[in-house]
Amino acid sequence: MTRYCPVPGPVPASPANHDYQAGFTAAMMLKDLNLSPDAAAAAGAATPMGAQAAALYADYCGRGEAGKDFSGIIQMLRGAP
Repeated sequence: MTRYCPVPGPVPASPANHDYQAGFTAAMMLKDLNLSPDAAAAAGAATPMGAQAAALYADYCGRGEAGKDFSGIIQMLRGAP
């Protein structure tokens, strides 16, 4: 929250203050989220929240936002078009 605050204002350097210009893209986050189930399975861990996060990022990227910063997903979660 001190670097990637997903809403404009509190952290001046946050991508949220710069129209979510990418530092770490949503596509890269989705790639990592899609890699995590294998690691979890190898450790014998269930990751239902990881699966939900991957589904949300897939939706966000599918809306044409893959090149935006990963923190921009807050706009979709808030119902922005």
